[in-house]
Amino acid sequence: VPHKENVLSLIDEVSNLARRAGAVNTISNRDGRLAGDNTDVYGLSQSLRLHDDRLDGCRAVVLGAGGAARAAVLSLEGVGAREIAVLNRSIERAERLRDDLVPAPVVAIASGSAEANRVLAAADVVINATALGWKRGEMPLTGDQIGALADSALVVDITYRDTDLLEAARARGLRTVDGLEMLVYQGARSLEIWSGQTPPVDVMMAAALAARAART
Repeated sequence: VPHKENVLSLIDEVSNLARRAGAVNTISNRDGRLAGDNTDVYGLSQSLRLHDDRLDGCRAVVLGAGGAARAAVLSLEGVGAREIAVLNRSIERAERLRDDLVPAPVVAIASGSAEANRVLAAADVVINATALGWKRGEMPLTGDQIGALADSALVVDITYRDTDLLEAARARGLRTVDGLEMLVYQGARSLEIWSGQTPPVDVMMAAALAARAART
């Protein structure tokens, strides 16, 4: 992950999206010049659109304020979210993300506060962009917070597999999405940049699902 950030100063051209995200995950040679792009934002945007065609004007919550949260905010901005609440234990980090990503409609809020509970209850989309969830037994939200989510809320975890958060959300009858689709779509976009060809996303998705199933 640090290389995605450090490489920004080592290449010739950086796309506006990659510069805003503060990370490059795709480098291509354009007439002898190294160009950097960020396809994570595209990958998450495509995944969100697959599961909800009413994202324009939605209220969203992003959990965390690191690099993954930046990509999540930019994805939500791209699909037309009208408010993006960034919840983080360190309000200073959330405020720094907000300031860095102007004009994205970001509100910085301390997680665990009454205001955090309010925006969660009103959210159309909740995205976990923290490391909480990589291990079983870890939850970025409390049971009460999950219980207070709107019945129509879409809960997303960018981890590539099922997590306790997604299981708890499904137990409440909520729609859930893990990070596998984001992974496939960002990879497809990178392949398109490198080759100039449109990759078969359906084939890639089937292979990713099969590989994950083989590991469980």
